[in-house]
Amino acid sequence: MKKVFTLAMVLCLCLALLAGCGGDSNHSYDVKSVVDQFVESYPVSMPGEINDDTLQDLMQIDLENVEEYYGYRCMANDNVDTVLMIKAKAGSADAVKEALEAYRDNMEASCNMYNDAEATKAKNALITVKGDYLLLTMSGDSAEIEAGKMETIKADIQKKVDELLK
Repeated sequence: MKKVFTLAMVLCLCLALLAGCGGDSNHSYDVKSVVDQFVESYPVSMPGEINDDTLQDLMQIDLENVEEYYGYRCMANDNVDTVLMIKAKAGSADAVKEALEAYRDNMEASCNMYNDAEATKAKNALITVKGDYLLLTMSGDSAEIEAGKMETIKADIQKKVDELLK
């Protein structure tokens, strides 16, 4: 009986160890490196570095939910180019994702009034979540978007994101 109990305990410990090693939520990324590598392939027009004020005031992201971040956004009012990576504090990824979705929707609504290509770019922005990390990519060449190539652009951007966040 003692051997059966010991064997059962060993099996439980092994299962717990394997379960603790699963998934990609423990993976860490260098947020600056990911953003810079993305921007090499998909440059941000007239880039300005995103700061605390931009996160709080423009994007409505509560800094209490953010451990670290890095990104760029276009400083011109008629362009929505934005690349931002955030490491959310534990348990805060959903709140940050909701704020990024609201920012994306606000940018689309704002551009619908004057710039269809930028509205399309905002509408098709990708928000990728890997554990506590979130990557917002609102990118693409406006002329190609106007030519109806948004699906191709989005697929290329997704491929680049997958490459960077493997």
